Amino acid sequence: MGGSDSGVPGAFDALLVDYGGVLTNALNPLLQEFCRSLDLHEDAVTRLLTDESEHLPLFHAYERGELTADEFLPQFAAALGITTDELDLMLADLRPDERMFQAIGEARRQGIKTSLVSNSWGTALYPRDLLAEAFDDVVISGEVGLRKPDVAIFSLAVERLGVDARRCVFIDDTVSHFVGAEALGISVVHHQEPEATILQLEAILGLNLEPSRVR
Repeated sequence: MGGSDSGVPGAFDALLVDYGGVLTNALNPLLQEFCRSLDLHEDAVTRLLTDESEHLPLFHAYERGELTADEFLPQFAAALGITTDELDLMLADLRPDERMFQAIGEARRQGIKTSLVSNSWGTALYPRDLLAEAFDDVVISGEVGLRKPDVAIFSLAVERLGVDARRCVFIDDTVSHFVGAEALGISVVHHQEPEATILQLEAILGLNLEPSRVR
């Protein structure tokens, strides 16, 4: 946990939550299995997304909605040496994490404002019905023209919720995304698995996020 007022129950009014890897199954194992299934190096996809990759600006432009899928996907597939049909299978096994969705929804029911803040791979992957139940607002990079870790996307999320950034907690599985949030005084939680994240949120919010669970 980082940022101001960390660990003080009642110090926070809102949660900003990443999607892929936080509200879903873990991304890295999924991407590695996809690569292995096509006889690629298991880190072939993640290597294209590192700071040293010449393809990173292309990916960031797609996340901001500056490129359409028809413009981006053939180039990304070519960089991997696969077809676009094969690339379409990359996130086929991405699944919502029911426990995390329920915990965020419970926080909302108990008065915490909630916003999804997600860098997008298109928009078709998002379960809009589940998002509507768990979130007061949804900020998707390709829809707002901003991406994490830019300060502007966090400023937008906070403004739309009508809360003080210093009373927000941001949850993400990618540590490099924290810099923009922390610049505004937003506290952060590094998500690695649901159990630890939910327990940490319960401690800092002073709420029971799994009321039906036997303790």
